[in-house]
Parts: sequence; C-alpha cells; structure tokens
Amino acid sequence: MKTGKSINISLDDDTYTFGFKTSGKAYGEGTIEESSNKYFQNGLLLKASNDYRYGVIEVPSEDGEAKYIVVGTTGTEVTGSRKYVKDADGNYIIIRNNEFWAYADGTDHAPVYYDGNYYEYDSDQDGNRGDLIEQDTSLDTLPDDMKLNF
Repeated sequence: MKTGKSINISLDDDTYTFGFKTSGKAYGEGTIEESSNKYFQNGLLLKASNDYRYGVIEVPSEDGEAKYIVVGTTGTEVTGSRKYVKDADGNYIIIRNNEFWAYADGTDHAPVYYDGNYYEYDSDQDGNRGDLIEQDTSLDTLPDDMKLNF
C-alpha cells in the first residue's frame, strides 16, 4: 500500500495527485482537509491547472461560512495579507488576509493598493489610482476552470 501526499495516479484523461495517510485512508475523506499548506478532497490534491496557474478552493469554516483559498499549480496555498498574483491570462487575483478577495480581469497593469483599497492602474490619475476594485467573493467573474471544488 502506498502512502504519502504525492501519489501520482494516471487515469484515462490525465495524471492526478492523491494523498493517503499511513492508515490507508485518503486525506480529506468526505471533506476538505489541509495538510502542509495543501488541500485534499477525497484524497485528490486540489491544485491549479498550468493553463491558469492559480485556482480557488472553497473551504468550510467553523462559523458555517465558506472561505476561499488560492492555490498554485503544486497545490500549495498562496498567502498574504494584501497580495495579488497574475494568472496565465494576465488577470489578477487579489488576496487579503490569506483569502481570495477579488478577481480583476481585463486590466493591463497590476492593481494599486492605497489606504486599504485596491484600484485599477491609471497613469493619468493622481497616484496612478483609477477605478476602485470592489471586494467580490461571489466568484462570478472567476473562470469555471479556476474553481477547483465547487
């Protein structure tokens, strides 16, 4: 029996990474489980595709509200108190307090952070701050392939 967090299994359509505990049970059996800053669901490592570079995972929290975590192509959680990352299409995922905060698509430059808010970059404006980027955890603008478990 193989155990560990990096067991590659080839299926008809692709190769997937699974994780199994020494007991033989899958990580995240029946739920989402975090282990070493990686998230598993029924043994499957939740990781972003190379096509996008980043993905978002819905993780249930203790208060009943879902939180959304950003992961990279290795499945490792992307953290930061106020950070943004650029996906393969040139759009930006904004991370606040280690959680997905907004998806800024259609911008040519990185967002500008000022006084607790993010703005679209605009070289013609004072401080290069253009339109305000609103927090949007509805995930409506996020491409479906970046939504890893919902």
